[in-house]
Amino acid sequence: MVSDFASRMEQPLGEKWKFSKKLEDFRWDMIQEEYGEAFDESCNGNNPEAMLKELADLVYVIYGYAATYGWNLDKAVRRVHRSNMSKLGLDGKPLKGPDGKVQKGPNYKKPTLTDLVETNDE
Repeated sequence: MVSDFASRMEQPLGEKWKFSKKLEDFRWDMIQEEYGEAFDESCNGNNPEAMLKELADLVYVIYGYAATYGWNLDKAVRRVHRSNMSKLGLDGKPLKGPDGKVQKGPNYKKPTLTDLVETNDE
């Protein structure tokens, strides 16, 4: 979906990764804008449909960032999910810090994403 949008709107799509300040600024400005709108809606706290829309917009621009470089974000998210699930303790229960954040357990496995990205370092 997002790739279709980028193509139809004549935005960069499927580029090889190479740092471009102009492109990075464009993508991060979009992410910041959508994050701000989601944050503002969250602070309003009275319209779950609007909140869901803002969250979807945020995800959409993040997918747009990945689409710029032809990265398969769905595969990356699945691998990160598997990695996150490896954070359980030896007893199969989550390890949590004082703030409630889940900590890495002894069986934690970092996700491998190298094969999902292309670089110009050839």
